[in-house]
Amino acid sequence: MGIGRSLAIILLIVSSGCASMAKYDNGHTYPFGATYADLGMLKHAIDGKPEDEPANAFDFLYSPWFLPLFLLDLPFSVVTDLVTLGYDLQHLDEVGAGCLGPENGASRPTAPGAAPTPQEELGVREAALANMLARWNRNAPNEAVSIELQVSPGVHPSATTWIRGVLDDGLRMYGPYAGQGPGRIRAVFSLDKSWCLDVQEAMSGHREAYLCEQDGGLNAGSGWQKGESILFARPWGPAVDPGRGEPPLAAFTREGAGELLDAMGWELHFVYEMGHATHGLLMSELTGEGYTPFVPVLLEVGAARMAAYAYAVAVRGESEDEWREAVFERRSPQRAKLTSYAHPLLATGGEYHGDAIEWPRIYTLGFLAGEYIVGTYGDEALFDQLIPLLMSNGGDQDAAYRSVLGLTPEELTTALDAYAFEQLSAAGHELSRP
Repeated sequence: MGIGRSLAIILLIVSSGCASMAKYDNGHTYPFGATYADLGMLKHAIDGKPEDEPANAFDFLYSPWFLPLFLLDLPFSVVTDLVTLGYDLQHLDEVGAGCLGPENGASRPTAPGAAPTPQEELGVREAALANMLARWNRNAPNEAVSIELQVSPGVHPSATTWIRGVLDDGLRMYGPYAGQGPGRIRAVFSLDKSWCLDVQEAMSGHREAYLCEQDGGLNAGSGWQKGESILFARPWGPAVDPGRGEPPLAAFTREGAGELLDAMGWELHFVYEMGHATHGLLMSELTGEGYTPFVPVLLEVGAARMAAYAYAVAVRGESEDEWREAVFERRSPQRAKLTSYAHPLLATGGEYHGDAIEWPRIYTLGFLAGEYIVGTYGDEALFDQLIPLLMSNGGDQDAAYRSVLGLTPEELTTALDAYAFEQLSAAGHELSRP
């Protein structure tokens, strides 16, 4: 046994190429993960950069000049994957064979000690909430990631306490999705644009106005430094939209401000934006960059919307009907055309805008994608396997979907289109199929 183990270690050292050395950056991976990474990069080098992807720091990899490098690295990756195959198979067993879909005979992954949620007992929608509640119950507080909260002068302590509690809960909901750390999330709750801009400048030297407009918005994502994310939140100001009927900004400086935020449903917004913040930390850890277009929009938005919805409904025990209306975007039209998940604004990564497609928009379709994957394959499949794998393999969707879900991208698109049509029709919307 000692000789075999030593030989394996020696083989691993001498066969370490780029993909081999990065194989366990996330603490674990799946069989032949390094080989998949090399094959994915070979595909990118051959196909070139898609026209609809924005520029990023990894554009130099979309070049045939890198083919020799990836080809040279491939044999080392194969050897490494063979040497570590036993460990990788053991990991698969520990997470409940999460890489296999139900059609391949695998049950949904379940939390240790949690009751199983097989398809024949629960529907996808119910199983998604059960799996997310199990995630919440098994996640310990993430001490590797710190949250720094700054609030405008005069904000009532009850609001500060409420916000801090929801941010901590959000970090717990996402768990390993925030990476292994150390990391930092710098959160700002602003009632004053000038103060907000000064805080932003002290953080980064920047004064980006959109982060500080009192427009009722929240923005989160990678920060200005490696291993750091930001989250900016600001309630509506009467000067922005006097007729909206929002409470005056002064209400957040008075007693009961925390209860006011709770009544306004801001827990959904904060936990959703924590999804983008933790996503940025994980991206920075796995790729060295805070932003890349490797992860399709539908997955990033889907993970965040699913976590926020599950926090409100499953963890806090609030009305499922009310929050389902919220994630379907209140006051949405009764009649609409369903956009296919094959649409580039959903199926590719990069920057996105909520109004880029008509309702059902990215937020609604993203949520339903997250619900379908979590309810069918388990929470770990989405948060801890699929998204990290896409970050690590350069965005090779075919390899990632086959490895984790047992599906091709086309098969996943077909399943998501059908699920979205079913759920939105059940909610009373009249849809035409894509």
